[in-house]
Amino acid sequence: MLAVLLFSLGHFTVDLYSSGLASLQPLLVSKLQFSLTQAGFLAGLLVLSSSLLQPLYGYLSDRYHSSLFTILAPAVAGVFMSALGLAPSYLWLLPLAFLGGAGVAAFHPQASARVAGVVEEKQGGAMSLFVSAGTLGCACGPLFFSMVAGRFGLAGLHWGASLGVMVSLLLIST
Repeated sequence: MLAVLLFSLGHFTVDLYSSGLASLQPLLVSKLQFSLTQAGFLAGLLVLSSSLLQPLYGYLSDRYHSSLFTILAPAVAGVFMSALGLAPSYLWLLPLAFLGGAGVAAFHPQASARVAGVVEEKQGGAMSLFVSAGTLGCACGPLFFSMVAGRFGLAGLHWGASLGVMVSLLLIST
């Protein structure tokens, strides 16, 4: 059951990072002076990379049987999404958002399979906890990034990565 809780915490964390851009966009638009169309493209790029890369990571996970996808994903998502505040231009935001989404995508296929694999009984309950944790993370992402940006400003947004790094360290034991 501990593994299910840790995977659920990881799911909460990566999905928190995946939804944080919404609260940052007004600050980034103001700082870097880009258009609302560009803001929409940036959000679309994040969703695109976090969704379309999942089958690739699923394939790689099946092929290489490495737990690194699950372990490193919260740190990768956290580092790149929290680095958005350090971007000196709109062009820097694009790879940061893409790579943040790639971190989010890396987690989902393998973690879902591992949750189903570690529980012999009550798989429905374990999966519902796992899925609900991700949904809660999506709901909390804008609040998390608003609090971090409010406390440290965009220049200090990198402190938001510490949660992902800590969760990755916890996931090493799974």
